[in-house]
Amino acid sequence: MEDRFERVKVNVLNEIADDFEEIGQVMIQLDRWASDIAITRDEAKAALLKLVEDGLAKAYDLHVSQVPISGSPNPEYHFFYITPQGLESTCRRRARSLVESMRGCLAAATVTVD
Repeated sequence: MEDRFERVKVNVLNEIADDFEEIGQVMIQLDRWASDIAITRDEAKAALLKLVEDGLAKAYDLHVSQVPISGSPNPEYHFFYITPQGLESTCRRRARSLVESMRGCLAAATVTVD
């Protein structure tokens, strides 16, 4: 079973997967789409920093350019976007979830032949 912070990272990564997002928009989306857990702003900021550290997201100063920043991002200022590695990770997670779901369906299905 994954820990809470891992679930927070997954939810935050999903929110930055389709567009450049800043922390305010991430929080709105997390609240709007009722993620599977309630996530605080501090948790979301920590998740963004960890996602960048892990190479699953990059930080941008869109006030200047669309080139990823170098150095440590400021979650209250910078925008974030998923990387190809982050997208691959998300796809693998969703595929595993689908397979597990199908296994559960198949295990629950009972076929009787007369």
